[in-house]
Amino acid sequence: MEVFKHFSLVKSKMLSQAINQGKGRAIYQDAFTGKLLWADDSFEFGYIYSPKMICETYQAVLSEEEIAQVINCPSNVIVTHTEVLASLRDQDPDTWIKNQALENTLNIDLALAARQISKAKMAIANAANQYLKDKP
Repeated sequence: MEVFKHFSLVKSKMLSQAINQGKGRAIYQDAFTGKLLWADDSFEFGYIYSPKMICETYQAVLSEEEIAQVINCPSNVIVTHTEVLASLRDQDPDTWIKNQALENTLNIDLALAARQISKAKMAIANAANQYLKDKP
């Protein structure tokens, strides 16, 4: 499936950047907590806006390849603690972030998370619009 192929490419690029930042040892910054993540921490690569949500939004107007590119725009692919990603999965991030308990239960920096969600939303719209502007 195209989505997973593009996801692997984005993850590879992120890993390369993380190794460079960590001077030979991968280091990431959690997209929602802001904390540093090392290789032995419990984290995952994932999406802010799920592939399902994006497919449902654009399936009538974009090809599978175009949707895969939109889903995997760099601002939508993140690194975060496994528990954080599990709490987000397939939910609308705009609704998810309104849960104030996230700050206490998962140590989420709500302001940082809101910025990341906004950035992903704009990047997705921009990526989709790049394809849509060329369509009749």
